[in-house]
Amino acid sequence: MRYENRDLIERLAADYAVGALRGPARRRFERLMAADATIAHVVEGWSLKLDALAEAARRLEEPEATPSARVLHAMARNHMNSHVRFTLAESLSHRGTLLGIPLKPDAEDRFARLAAESLEKQRKIEAADRVDFETYRQRYLNPELLGAEALEK
Repeated sequence: MRYENRDLIERLAADYAVGALRGPARRRFERLMAADATIAHVVEGWSLKLDALAEAARRLEEPEATPSARVLHAMARNHMNSHVRFTLAESLSHRGTLLGIPLKPDAEDRFARLAAESLEKQRKIEAADRVDFETYRQRYLNPELLGAEALEK
């Protein structure tokens, strides 16, 4: 057999992952996997695909285990079927959790420095402005300056 053939490796890896490759062929393929990381990677890919399929099949048997079913139940139970309320509550909960995890001092210093640099750049940009915001906005939205004539062609 020619083990350089990608299609052959894919078929053998799939057969190995589902357990269809048996006896001497299975042992020979296991030796190939041990000797060739690429082949082992292909088998791992098939194993992951099969695991995902098995999990999907389980969820078909147990739909209440799906995230969407849990979300819909929580929305109905706690948030008057409002996705907006549910999302806000989840966001606030996650915000609280994340704020409760302290940053390492060097990370906190770095973020403070980056924020200060950003504010300084913004201050310089705003100081260089020669027109007020409303004039800028009107110019920005002016169809003649947007090249509207090019859109008509």
